Amino acid sequence: MKADIFVAIPSTDLWRADFGMCLLGMVMDFLGGPKMEGVESPRLVVDKREGSLLPANRHKLVRMAQKQGCSHILFIDTDQTFPPTTIRELWGWHKEVVACNIATKRVPSNPTARLKSRDSKGRVLYTLPGDLGLLPVWRVGCGVMMVDLGVFGRMTPPWFTIKYKGGVDDYQGEDWGFCECLELHGIPIHVDQGLSWRVKHQGKWNFGHDGVDLPLDDPTWRKIKELAKRGKAHESRQEDIVEVVV
Repeated sequence: MKADIFVAIPSTDLWRADFGMCLLGMVMDFLGGPKMEGVESPRLVVDKREGSLLPANRHKLVRMAQKQGCSHILFIDTDQTFPPTTIRELWGWHKEVVACNIATKRVPSNPTARLKSRDSKGRVLYTLPGDLGLLPVWRVGCGVMMVDLGVFGRMTPPWFTIKYKGGVDDYQGEDWGFCECLELHGIPIHVDQGLSWRVKHQGKWNFGHDGVDLPLDDPTWRKIKELAKRGKAHESRQEDIVEVVV
């Protein structure tokens, strides 16, 4: 089993101080923390790509990771804060694509992950206190996302596309474009709910899921909580959750 991790940092220019400290903590944990189970010689590469075109930055970082012979790429945006154990937690699921459900930088905040539904925008996936395990999702942002690099060998570029959506007179970001590409090739996407609660999105302050207004009558998260209580959340299919959404 390989754990040759390429930490990919796309940015326009400056990094935030809290991001830098989190990155340092994560590198120190990887190099000096507990041994990763089943891995003889883990390897870590950290690199960045600067530019005004985020899709191009992500694409070039994938190519850089491939040239390094890495097994996984971990995208982390420079406006995120995250625990030192982020690499080992995401890698430890052994999934092709696993990400964090990032809270948006607004008041009230809103999760970025979506479950599939009849609504073209999908159904919001809420991350609640005490949530643990994996959940399959339809769409999620790339702010904190680990991808098995073998995935890119099964998909023809472009991987990260920006599209104009006439119905809403707005543009769809490259992260959702990537999710569309994954869906087209039958590659599942998962969200780590426990890690998602601990990740913050830096703006005027650090935005997290504690700033999200929860619709307490929403059947989606009630269904997820039921699965979590039975220890089945990580085994559930997206269709099991969608049943209460559509």
